[in-house]
Amino acid sequence: MIAALALAATAQAVSPAAVPMRYTGDQIVPWAGRHYWDRRREVKLKEIAKGPKSIDFVFIGGTIVQNWEGWCEDEDVTKVARLYSDGKLAYPNGPGQAVWRELKRSYKILNIAMAGDTTQHALWRLQNGELEGYMARGVVLMPDFANMDQPEGFAEGVKAMLDRIAEYQPQAITLLMPILPCGDGPDDPRRVKVDRINAIIKGYADGRRVVWFDLSDRFLAGGAARRDLMPDGIHPLGKGYSVWRDALLPRFKAICGR
Repeated sequence: MIAALALAATAQAVSPAAVPMRYTGDQIVPWAGRHYWDRRREVKLKEIAKGPKSIDFVFIGGTIVQNWEGWCEDEDVTKVARLYSDGKLAYPNGPGQAVWRELKRSYKILNIAMAGDTTQHALWRLQNGELEGYMARGVVLMPDFANMDQPEGFAEGVKAMLDRIAEYQPQAITLLMPILPCGDGPDDPRRVKVDRINAIIKGYADGRRVVWFDLSDRFLAGGAARRDLMPDGIHPLGKGYSVWRDALLPRFKAICGR
């Protein structure tokens, strides 16, 4: 009886944000059409199956991380391009694509980020095939997920993701990034949540297997998000990904020895 009560208390103590959950709706991103999540997941599983089996880095996150490479399917690429040209989106398809292609010339990299994911959705994907079938030297994790309204619960979800990475890729060094600064100053409501989350997850880095990788200062000017890097105050464009790449390269060289 005591054991059962203890188990129940433990289950209640776990935030929903740390409980894996497969996405079951028709769409996550409003313009992406039905079953976008399943379509991108299928593309990524095929990419993993094709190889290589030894890679340098796997990138994990939400929209901002996915935007290193852009949208996988022609259907989505066409929609993004049209909405961007019509002024309805603040960023084009894969604003980091040119920088991503440069990185791929020197490193074997895989992007399993998913726009619109919550921590629950990302956790489900991580323990259902997307961290299997290959060995990575390193992981780049920036938790820009959709469910950051409850910072403490969100942070617990990030911790669960780190646990899954350690389980499936125990040899990898994880570069744990803060969510990029956003808005026009520290009092911006979204920034307040972001800063709270970042303060918590920074404590998950042990300096060995999980390394805190903070380049926030490069995306700020006078306390506000740099609009030359992130015109909408949230999503980087090409210049922003170049800044990000320049910060990553010394870490990549240290981990890979080249």
